[in-house]
Amino acid sequence: MSQTQLHIRQMTLGDVNLAMNLKDQVGWNQTPDDIRRLIEYEPDGCFIAEFDGVPVGTVSTTSYGTKLAWIGMMLVLPEYRRRGIASQLIQKSIDYLCERGVTCVKLDATPSGQPLYEQLGFLAEWGFQRWEREGENVPTFLLDGDL
Repeated sequence: MSQTQLHIRQMTLGDVNLAMNLKDQVGWNQTPDDIRRLIEYEPDGCFIAEFDGVPVGTVSTTSYGTKLAWIGMMLVLPEYRRRGIASQLIQKSIDYLCERGVTCVKLDATPSGQPLYEQLGFLAEWGFQRWEREGENVPTFLLDGDL
C-alpha cells in the first residue's frame, strides 16, 4: 500500500454522520451523542482514515489527565481490512497520547483486533463476553416514578 492511498485526519463534529455510517456498517451500537461526546471531550484525539478518498475507519482517544487514556471507536470496514489501516490508526492515537504525556493506554479488543493490539505491546487484562437473547417474553420493569 502506498502512502498516497491512505490519509488519516482529525475527526470533527462535522463527521458525526460519517462516523455513524461507518459504525452502522459494522453493527456497533453508538449513538450520535456518543460520538459527539468523544469528539468534544478529546477534539484533537479522534481520527478518520480515508482510503483513496473513501472514509473507511475511525479511532478515538479519551485522556484522564496523563495517568490513563482509553482508545475507542477503533474500526475499519471489513472490505478494507488487512491493508495496514488499523495499524496506522492505532499508531496515530498512540502517538497523540504519548505527545500528551499519557503513561498508561488501554482499550477493549474484539477477537479480530486482539492480534494487532498484542503486536503493538498491549496486554490482555481480562476476558470479555457479549451475550444476547431474543426479546420475546422479556419482563418489563417499572422504575420508581414511572407509575
